[in-house]
Parts: sequence; structure tokens; C-alpha cells
Amino acid sequence: RLKSKEERVRKDLERKTRRADKLQKDIQRFQMIAKQEQAQNEERKRSLLQRKTRAIRRLQANKDEMVAFRKEQQNKLIELSRYANAKKDSLREQCAMAEKVKKLALECQKKETAREEFASLLRVRIDESDSKSSSSDGSISEEPNSNVCASRRMSWQDELKQRASQMS
Repeated sequence: RLKSKEERVRKDLERKTRRADKLQKDIQRFQMIAKQEQAQNEERKRSLLQRKTRAIRRLQANKDEMVAFRKEQQNKLIELSRYANAKKDSLREQCAMAEKVKKLALECQKKETAREEFASLLRVRIDESDSKSSSSDGSISEEPNSNVCASRRMSWQDELKQRASQMS
């Protein structure tokens, strides 16, 4: 009996030893797996941190680039506005000059019409006086009348030049 009891205890001891060894190996294996997972987690954490850092740098670079682009566009807009205002002022001056020229042209047209009327009246009177003088003495005297036309033309041209210089 003692032998069988001893045999049972020994077998139980062996079984418990094997089980303890197996549990020890399982513990070591789990510890190794835990260390590997911890190392992998640390590597992933480091990798994610690097990616995060790069992403933040890229984001900041993009923000800086956007700020620079906006500033450049704002400067371009300011320059464009100044240019547009200068051109608008220039166009206003040109319009004012065009109005002056238009008024001057209307005045010239009126003067030309008056001059033509005057010239036609003068021709009629010259023709009348010529017909009277040719009927009275037979000679035609055009020189005094041509001097009147020339002096009228000169005074009209002088007046036109004077008004043009006043407008500019």
C-alpha cells in the first residue's frame, strides 16, 4: 500500500510538476508575447508620433503658404484697385476733354455756318456791287471785297485759336 500510495504521490507530483512546467512555459511565452507586443506598440507609437509630427509640419507649411498667397493676392488686388482708379481718373479727364472738344466743335460749326451765311451774303452783295459797278464804269474791282473776306477769315481763325487755348 505504501508503494502504491507513493506511486500515486509520485505520479501526482510528476503530473503537477509537468503542469507547473507547462504553466511556467506558458507564463514565459505570454511574457515574451507581452514584451513583443509592447515593443510593437512602442514602435507603432513612435511611428504614429513621427507621422503626426510630419502631418503637423505639412499643415503648418500649408497654412503659411496660404497666408503668403492671400497676402500676395491682397497686394495684387490693392495694386489693381490703384491701377483701376488711375485709369478711371484718366478716363474722366478724357471725357471732360472730349466734352470740351465737342462744345468747341459745336461752336465751330455755328461759327462756320455763320461764316458761310456771311460769305454767301457777301458774295451776293459783291455780285450786286459788281453788277452796279460794271454797269456804271465797266471795270470790276474785287480787291477791297477780298480784303474784307480775308480779314473776316483771319479774325475767325484767331478767335478759334484763342478759345482752344482757353479750354486747354
